[in-house]
Amino acid sequence: MSWVITNKRQNCGYILLDILLGLFILGMGLAVIWSVNNAAVMKSGQTDSSLQAINLASSTLDELHCIFSEDITTINHYTSMEVKDSYGIFERAITAEWKTMDLLLLTVTIQWLEKGVSKEYSLESYYYAQPS
Repeated sequence: MSWVITNKRQNCGYILLDILLGLFILGMGLAVIWSVNNAAVMKSGQTDSSLQAINLASSTLDELHCIFSEDITTINHYTSMEVKDSYGIFERAITAEWKTMDLLLLTVTIQWLEKGVSKEYSLESYYYAQPS
């Protein structure tokens, strides 16, 4: 019987060590998960701005194609100058350049600041102007 009591006293220190080791491993796992989550949140904000810029450029080109298909005379307005305006954090520039007699290159450039760094997205499209 004295052997069993001695064995229990020898295991008491190991149980505390097992608990401390388990808490350390759990803490390291939670720290890794937390850092990955923070990185994902940061990238999500950057992706959101880029997606908004892409949508703005795409919708601008769609609007221009609709305007040009309704009234061909508005093309001269866009080819004579560069149109610039702003939407929230975004600045939009529209340029048009005749490539041939009936082929117009439309370029929409979106610029914005993200964490102090200037970002830019450009979208180009050709418009076929049918002679009237």
